[in-house]
Formats: sequence, C-alpha cells, structure tokens
Amino acid sequence: MTKNVSRRILLLIVLYVSIIFGIFAVQFTKGTLFSRTIGDLVISAGQESDASGVPVPVLPVQAAAYGVNFFLDENTPVLAYRSGNTAVELKVTEISSDDTSFSLSFDDGSRVSFSPGRRGDIRAIEIHASVSGDYRSLSLPFKLTRSACVEPEGSLPVIRSGKQQFAFTGAAFVHDDTQAVQRVKIEASAPTVYYQTWIPAKGVNLEVLVHNPAATEEHYRQNQDRFASAVLPLFRAAISSGSLNEKTVTAYIAEMGRIGMYQTALDAVPDAFKRGTARTYLSSPFLNTLERSWQSMIARDREERSLLSRQFTENNLRVFEFPHLVPYLVDRGSTVFLDDIIRVASAVDLSTLTPLQAAGLLEIMQDMQVYSPQRSDALLLLAETCERVIRESLVQIQDTLYVTTGGTLIDSYATFRIAHILRRYGTMSTATAPWQHAGTLLYTSLLSRAENGAVLPASFESAVSGGAATGIPVAGDRKMPVEDLYPLVMNENTWYPRAVSLSREVEPGVWAWTAARSITYAGNPDGSVRYRVQFPRGQSHYLVLNGIGQFTRIQLYGMDFRTDPRFESYNSSGYRYNAETRTLFLKMRHRDEFEDIVIYHGIPEEIEAEPAPEEPAVPSSDPVEAGTEEVPPEAAPDQF
Repeated sequence: MTKNVSRRILLLIVLYVSIIFGIFAVQFTKGTLFSRTIGDLVISAGQESDASGVPVPVLPVQAAAYGVNFFLDENTPVLAYRSGNTAVELKVTEISSDDTSFSLSFDDGSRVSFSPGRRGDIRAIEIHASVSGDYRSLSLPFKLTRSACVEPEGSLPVIRSGKQQFAFTGAAFVHDDTQAVQRVKIEASAPTVYYQTWIPAKGVNLEVLVHNPAATEEHYRQNQDRFASAVLPLFRAAISSGSLNEKTVTAYIAEMGRIGMYQTALDAVPDAFKRGTARTYLSSPFLNTLERSWQSMIARDREERSLLSRQFTENNLRVFEFPHLVPYLVDRGSTVFLDDIIRVASAVDLSTLTPLQAAGLLEIMQDMQVYSPQRSDALLLLAETCERVIRESLVQIQDTLYVTTGGTLIDSYATFRIAHILRRYGTMSTATAPWQHAGTLLYTSLLSRAENGAVLPASFESAVSGGAATGIPVAGDRKMPVEDLYPLVMNENTWYPRAVSLSREVEPGVWAWTAARSITYAGNPDGSVRYRVQFPRGQSHYLVLNGIGQFTRIQLYGMDFRTDPRFESYNSSGYRYNAETRTLFLKMRHRDEFEDIVIYHGIPEEIEAEPAPEEPAVPSSDPVEAGTEEVPPEAAPDQF
C-alpha cells in the first residue's frame, strides 16, 4: 500500500514538472511577456516569434505613470488623421526600449516614443511622435488609473494622482467625461507633447509688464544716463579731496572715458596713487604696472576656484550665484566643472533656489548653449522651474517691480544682477520676451529709489498688508558705495575693466583683461594670428592676454617688436611675455582706432633678449602723434 502511494506521488510530481516545463517552453518559443521600469514609467508588453523567427508585438501594450495608463489592444488602436479628419487605425510592428525611453513603431512608418525625466521639481513624460506620410496627427489612447481623476482648472483639464497634479502641454488633451478611454492628440507640426507636473501659476502676470512705460528700453537708457550724470560729481569730489580708493578711481576713469574725457581723467588722478603699490589688477588697464598688479588677479583666481570646487563637492546651490560661471570655468581651464554644474542642478531640490540662484541658472543655461552646446539640453529643461521661482518672488506695486528673497527682503545687489540676466534671457525667443521687460522694470524701479540719483540703500523690505504689498521701505541704514554701484548700473560700459573671453574664437583658456571697446581674433593666410583691438585713436591702454602659447615673432603697427621689461614706460606700444604662465602683457598706444597684434606661434630660439634702445624724441608724421616721444623698439624679434 505504501509502495503504491509513493509511486502515485512520484508520478504526480513528474506530471506537474512536465506541465510547468511545457508552459515555459511554449512561452519562450511562442511569446514572451515582459515588464520594465524606466524612470517613473512602468511598461508591460509582449512579443512572440512568427514563422520565420522574427519578433512580433503581442497586445496589449501598456505604459503607465502619474495616474495615466497609455495602452493599446485589439479594440483600442492608435489613430492617424489626414486633413479630412479621416481616422486610420495603425498596427504596432515593433516594440523597443533602452535606459531612457520606450518606443512603438507602426505599419505606416510612424513612431511614438515615451521618455520620462525630471526638470527641476517638474516630473514629466516626453511623448514624441514621428508622423509619416500625409497624416497630420496621431491620437494615443489612455485610461486614468484608479487613484486618478480629472480636476478642471479653467479650460485646462488637470489630472490629480495622489497629492500631485499633472497636465498635458498645449491643447493635446480634451477631456470627455462620457468615455472611459481618453485620447491625447499629437500634431505633425508640433510633434512633442509633455505630460508633466502642473503647478498653479503664482506671482506677477508678465504679459502685463510689456505695456508698462517704465519697462521700455527708452526708460532704461534714461535712468542709466541720469545715474551717470549724478555719480560723476561724486567721483570728481573724491578725486579732488584725495579720499579715494581704487574702485573709485577706476569707475571715475571709466565714466570719463565713456563721455570722451579719458585723458582728462588720467591727468586728474594723483601721481601718488598711480605710483602706489596697493593697486591691483582692477585699475591696471588704465594705470599700468601690469606684471606687478597681475599677481592680485592670480591670487583672486586661486581663491575663487578653490571656493567653487568646495561648493561643487558640497552640492551647494550658492555656486549658481557666481557671475558668468561658464565662461569663467572655460577661460580658466576648468571645463571639468561644467559637468558638475549639471550634476548639482540634477541632484538638489531646485524649488529651494533663491531668485538670484534661479537667475544664475538661467545665465548658465544661456552660456552653456554658446560654450558647450552638447551640455545645454539638460539645463534647458530646468528653465521652467527657474522662471517659476523668480516669478513667485516678484512684487508689483503700481507701476514698479521688485524681487524679494525670503518673501520680504529686497537686496539691491541681487536685484541688479537678476535684472541684467532677465534682460538677456528675454532675447532668447518670443516665449521668453516678457522676461526682458521684467528685467528692465526691476532695474528702473530700483534705480528710481536712489537718493540724488546716485546713492542707493543696500536693501529694502516689502511691506505687506492684507496679503498684498503696500510699500517698499528702506531696510537699515547701510548704503551701497557708489563705486560698487557703478559697474552694476553701467554694466554695458566697455570702459570699465573686464574679462573678455576668447575661448570660442581661439581655444579654451584664452581670455583678455582689458578696457578696450572690443577685441577680435582671426587667422592669417601665412599661419600667423591677429588680435584686433579697438580703442580711441591717440590714446594708450594696457592689456593682458592669457593663455597665449609661445611665439617666435610679434608685430605691432605692422613691425616686428621685441620684448622689453621697460615696455610700460615708453610713449609707444610694447610687450612682455611670461612663457611659464602663458601671459602676454601689452601696452597699446593707438595710432588708429583699430590696432592689430600679429603673433607667429612657434618655439623660439634660446637667445638672450636685449631691451630696445631708448631713442631721442623724433617728430612724428602722424598729426595725432606730433609732439610726443616715440621709442619704436623695432628690431629682430627676441624672447622673454
């Protein structure tokens, strides 16, 4: 008896194993069901092999996320529409996926892909349709999941899933509450639709600002000119009294240069200040001592790069406050940090950005398009979050506009930075154009608060009553020094010394420190290169070119010049080259508005340099140069 029971149990086990094995065998020879998760998108589909062994999709196919389930089955296909609004059912011919997207191909050659991702605090599914033939649109079916429902927000059908709300961009989805199956339509003319987090718009309506007279370019220029007229007497008074610092002197010379009185400004600066050893790189484009003062720039760069490295390591959002971060990193040979920008922006909660940090990210996004386009797409996705952070921080009081940090504080320095970034951001496209008006109005509103047109409190507060801003009282007694305010207000004045990136034109690491109006680069047919510098005819200035490789010859005025440690003391152009730091120090005396620096790159011979002989004054045939001493150090080239 026991033997029969044991035999029966054994036979049953063998039978069950055979059945299970058979099921698996059929599944793997005839078809395969699979599920996959890509980001927040959960996919389930199936494939089987046809008679020739080619994989063929098996319906249903589903892709679900954020309360919606895109699906296809025998009764619910994708529809394609021609111009006559005639629907044609499309058959799925291929299913494919990778680490970033899931795609469906159809019998007419059309293709639809689903790509999940996050843009700041926005969760999104990008749905892209490649519509073939003469079809004008595709219609994709989907159902709401059990936890989801439609909540109309005006004309926009918003889908709530749990505590979050989502919506399709544009007019892709029109809710039909009589149908269980909904559809999203994708036009061939606009082939990409996003299903993404929906956050109610808060803050100022930017479209209204477009019609504000104070947000116009004319009003911007008027305010700028009014400030310049008010600040110049303050600079003159400081120069006359001797109570001056380097920033005051630099701003004074820059403003005098702007109005055509450059030489008068140079003559007004006391000799004791010009000879002083405390001057830095800031005033060197006007007052020489390039090599000595350049050590302060080297020290500043070292400190700034150390700070940036630490902030990147800590995922510190303050890294986005650094002005012109992308060109700075490229010019300093620190392009490795460009990937860190994307990493930090992707790793942190961007909803915690301050307005200045959000604006800084917009600036980074624009500069990345110029200096490293292959990295820019990841940052473009963050623009919506940055815009929302800034918009929600704006406070409008009648015809004025301010930007607050922490709800009430209005920082003057941050406001000017944000204003200039938004003015540039508004030129990107028609969609961003209102931001240019917002930036202009921030600028004119804040500058209108300056006492006597030039003295501005460092901060204000937004006074709130009944939930609405009612005034902007001054916060504290601290004033912005006019010498600090000048480069913020007159940021387009090229007379103020600045860094000019030449990395795109030449190679990464090449940049200039200058007060020249412009510097351009071009290659010559003979293999030499030319830097063309613009500055008023008859005037001198000092220029530092960084990242310049070794050369065998250099020409100024079309003549070979040689290096000379006394180059700054002559009444002519001259140069000094440091091969170790790849730095070229130049004195430029302009016989014409545009002067060329022609460089023949190569490894120089090891010959000892001799300074150019100092010659007696020779009357110049150039009427601009007449009566000046010129010591032309033209001779065979030699090296530093």
